[in-house]
Amino acid sequence: MALKFKKEMAHKSNYGGSRSEEDIKYIVIHYTGNNGDTAANNCKYFQGAQRNASAHYFVDGGEYVYKSVPVKSVAWSVGGFYSQSGGAGSYYKKCTNANSISVEMCNCVKSVPDKVFDQTVELTRFLMDKYNVPPSRVIRHWDVNGKDCPARWTGKNNDGWDKFKRAIVGEEEKEVEKRENCFAPIKSPETCDSIEDFLKKRNFKSGEHNLRLIAAENCKKGPVKDALLLLAKEGRLRKPAGLNKRADK
Repeated sequence: MALKFKKEMAHKSNYGGSRSEEDIKYIVIHYTGNNGDTAANNCKYFQGAQRNASAHYFVDGGEYVYKSVPVKSVAWSVGGFYSQSGGAGSYYKKCTNANSISVEMCNCVKSVPDKVFDQTVELTRFLMDKYNVPPSRVIRHWDVNGKDCPARWTGKNNDGWDKFKRAIVGEEEKEVEKRENCFAPIKSPETCDSIEDFLKKRNFKSGEHNLRLIAAENCKKGPVKDALLLLAKEGRLRKPAGLNKRADK
């Protein structure tokens, strides 16, 4: 679904001077720290004077992504210093207000709702493409100056953040598609005479290679093997003669 934007611009006292698109090197993900808030309400708050803070975009999973500060202006969002404990603040003085775009996720205190997650992924991809920002430079506020933001995604080896980073490069979709293709029903109700035949019906490029992996004595678990076991359990797959012999070659 294409992104839809709505402008509710912040008061000019809440953000800095101008910059060029070439100055943009980072995209920083934040959260507002509130439950039940909306992108529109946050934008309205920053329309008041002297808030001394700002962000370019607010996301709540609704119909619109709200734009609060022009991208060619400097938002006040990653200044100050909190901590470099536990790996925090590794981008301190590298990523600054002047060279970053800030995205605020709303309604994310207890968790990041799916709609907010999906919309933030879509917006981040859009910004990466438009301003030529690589995935390695999509970071958290925590990475910049150690602030606990976005709180559910801070710290090293954070599952939520790792999932988000995979999603912005499309790895999550590829994995889902791979699983769906593997477990999709074969059009013909007939039992497969061989694993090779099964693999061909699943459109694997190298049936023999996959056959050896599956038949190996210490084969790791995976979607291909799981699908084969499921098919065998249903009585739709017969083990061909000489399988182990071929696998040992």
